[in-house]
Amino acid sequence: MIENVLSFIKASPTPSLILNANAPDFTIAGANEAFLNLTNSKRHHIIGKRIFDAFPQKADDSSSKRRKILYNSLVHAFLVKKAHKITLLRYDLPAKHVGDGDTRFWNFDTYPILDDDGQVEFIVQNPVDVTQMVMPDKANITFDNKLLVDKNFQHPLFNEYPDAISTLDLKGNFVSANKVWVDLLECKLEELLKLSFVPFIAPENFDEVFRCFQKAIKGEMQQFDTRIITAKGNSRIIQITNLPIIINNEVIGIYIVAKDITLKIETEQELKSQREKLDNIHEALVASEQRFRSLIQEGSDLIAIVDADGTYKYVSPTSKAVLGIEADYFIGKIAFDFIYEDDKQRIIDEFARLTAERRIKISPFRFKINNRLIWVEAIITDMTDDPAVGGIVANSRDITQRVENELRLKENMERFDIVLKATSDTIWDWDLVTNKVIRSRGSNKRELFTNDWWISLVHPEDKERVLKKIQLYIKNKKSRWQDEYRFRDVNGNYKFIFDRGFLIYNKEGRAIRMLGAMQDVTERENYIKKIKDQNIKFREIAWIQSHVVRGPLCRIMGVANLLSNPDCDETTKRELLEYLNQSTAELDEIIRDIIKKAEILYEKG
Repeated sequence: MIENVLSFIKASPTPSLILNANAPDFTIAGANEAFLNLTNSKRHHIIGKRIFDAFPQKADDSSSKRRKILYNSLVHAFLVKKAHKITLLRYDLPAKHVGDGDTRFWNFDTYPILDDDGQVEFIVQNPVDVTQMVMPDKANITFDNKLLVDKNFQHPLFNEYPDAISTLDLKGNFVSANKVWVDLLECKLEELLKLSFVPFIAPENFDEVFRCFQKAIKGEMQQFDTRIITAKGNSRIIQITNLPIIINNEVIGIYIVAKDITLKIETEQELKSQREKLDNIHEALVASEQRFRSLIQEGSDLIAIVDADGTYKYVSPTSKAVLGIEADYFIGKIAFDFIYEDDKQRIIDEFARLTAERRIKISPFRFKINNRLIWVEAIITDMTDDPAVGGIVANSRDITQRVENELRLKENMERFDIVLKATSDTIWDWDLVTNKVIRSRGSNKRELFTNDWWISLVHPEDKERVLKKIQLYIKNKKSRWQDEYRFRDVNGNYKFIFDRGFLIYNKEGRAIRMLGAMQDVTERENYIKKIKDQNIKFREIAWIQSHVVRGPLCRIMGVANLLSNPDCDETTKRELLEYLNQSTAELDEIIRDIIKKAEILYEKG
């Protein structure tokens, strides 16, 4: 990639130095001809060297500081990956020949070259030698017109003029300056006349000031404000007027009239800051007042101020919304007169605690107004020592709805406890979101379980059927569920349970809760089983009656019919009678067996 960078800057007239991005060394990777000519360097002497080794500083007290400024510029381009600019940095190169001057001033433009991954691979630095602008040749510090260097040209009041006045040549070098200008720049006159205006301009204003100077030497008057840095490092804001000096239609120099407006700007900024603070305070006060009005006039609380005897001194406009009475109605009346008789003494006793406490909370009490009672709770604050209040502030709230709900809830809980006492069923409350189940047996016994515990006790043969039925009911958004299954008790025995529940859904249609009751129906199931067993026995007896008894009975009936026949002889009759006795004995045996089985069923029943 170095070849690409070199080919790019090779033909450029701008001096360019290419550095490797290997902080902190920043070794030199390449340079174009313009740079080598500017620095009087040989390419093979500097390639591969660290920049500060290739261009060492002349030893003086400030060289390390100047080197640090340049180093920080390189680090900025390396880390931030953005271009960085340094203006008017002195960086002294080694002298080419004995006696040559080597003090140099530079502007440096430094920018990174990124690779395909967005990482800095090289840093390019473009130095511009501005030594002549900062340290002009004394031989040139003259105007072409002799009149301008003649001391008689200056007005006798030149040094007494209240504003700073100076003259510049066409290169921006000081030719003359009055005492006000010298004092403003905090620089001796003899030193000032060796310099141009450039070193005094703040870096952020340099480009604008230089453009204005270029316009002035073209004959245009310029007026602008700028920040300067004095010779002692102090900052000033000045207003400058550049007036072209024109002789024979030719601009030969510049008049500069400067006014120190630092105090004015600082005062304006301070006034602006104070104005903004006042505006912010005003806005805060307005917002605070609006919030106060909103709380007092549109809030749900009732604000009142009473004296030590409980006499109303102030009642907020919310009185109309909370109590249905205008606020003026209460002024001058005693607050305790509106308290329900059964609650009055308790509230008076609590109110008396203000002698020891500054702020107390009054327990709920009933407030009489327009032949009706409302429940109120209040916070009382003693602010008699506050001149803006001068009384006891009562912040009250209507809690009638809450108290009535609590009373209804209490009644419901009492009824629920009565129901629990009157039933042998187990009442359960299943939170479908948390899978927690509360089970109640009697008014004083409540247990918390997970629903997994209940599932684990359902008989394995019933579990799948029961769970599928519950899920089906939830899926179809049914509200009432019931089922029978076997459930293992604490002794490990399975009992028959009749269970039913009521499903509750939220507004999105999701089942969130299920309330129900479990009833032990084991005795009922056993009784039904006994009846079924008896029915089987009875069916056996009925079968005996209809089949076994019928055989001998039919024979008896047949023998009796034959005996009644007049044609039957004695021998036949004797044979028939013997046959009849046998059938009768057989029938008797069958009847005895039936009676025995019936007695057994009776005993079991």
